[in-house]
Amino acid sequence: MYFKKPLKKSKKQHSSGFTLLELLISVGLLAIMGLITAQTLKNTNRRSAKITSGLDGVNALRSAFKLIERDIAAGFNHRDINIFLYNQAQTERVARYDDRQKEYVEKKNKEGANPQLNLASLTEEQRKEMEKSIGPKPQNKPIKTERVVTHFKGEKDSLFFTSSSGTRLRESERISELIEVGYIIKDCRSRKNKKLRTKCLWRSVSHNLDGVLEEGESQTVLLENIKEFEISYLTFNSEDPEWVETWDSENVADIIMGNKFPSAVSLDLSISTQVDKSGKSNKSERLFGVFPIRFPNNDPFKNLKSSVTNNTNNPPTGGTN
Repeated sequence: MYFKKPLKKSKKQHSSGFTLLELLISVGLLAIMGLITAQTLKNTNRRSAKITSGLDGVNALRSAFKLIERDIAAGFNHRDINIFLYNQAQTERVARYDDRQKEYVEKKNKEGANPQLNLASLTEEQRKEMEKSIGPKPQNKPIKTERVVTHFKGEKDSLFFTSSSGTRLRESERISELIEVGYIIKDCRSRKNKKLRTKCLWRSVSHNLDGVLEEGESQTVLLENIKEFEISYLTFNSEDPEWVETWDSENVADIIMGNKFPSAVSLDLSISTQVDKSGKSNKSERLFGVFPIRFPNNDPFKNLKSSVTNNTNNPPTGGTN
């Protein structure tokens, strides 16, 4: 019997594969590279989220700033022109008749009246003769009082006023474009972390002009993580304007603020754009602006002294019926 000898493997065939050690080293290197790549992607996503969060905060700040500017610019101080003209006419009628009386007495005295006439001590016959010449004395009609429906009340950290920035969602909707709008700082829950409470900027709106400015029909949060919210108000005296920290148009005894709106409002607003889970701020953004009121509709300040004794001497710059 013959037996075939087993074939011997060549050296080339033996060296063409991978050893177990080589495979383990390759797997280890791939694992290390995977960990490095995963950590890099994680850090990149974290940084991207911070940048996005910061940009969202900046965009929200600018949007809120534009909304506040629009509301303030449309601030409306309503004065009834019809009531003003009526009161002015009554005052003017009495003043003109008094002038005619004085002219009549002066004329008679120059013509040589004996005795000389005195307007305060005219007899009944002399007064009747005077009325035949200059006409009867006009009847005293009561002065009408205007019902004030627009107001402006501001503190250093809050603001409530009447504005014409209201909008109708439908043309047939029976609501006024005049609104009572307010801005105030109150606490609220964070949108990202419900367990965290932060200072927020609230906007209140009411379409019912009831004079209760602090109570709005709807209240919404405009901004979270408020760091600073400071307001000041510019008086409308063109000769000596002054920035003040409070304003109250309902204080009618104040000749500067009573039934008047400021000519401009300054706002300094800053927020935290990056807040960690504990509520600590890492970065902030700030905006500052001065917003003029387009239609304050105040009495002319140059006639302020005369308005102290007679408010009907100063005509409004405009108004609605």
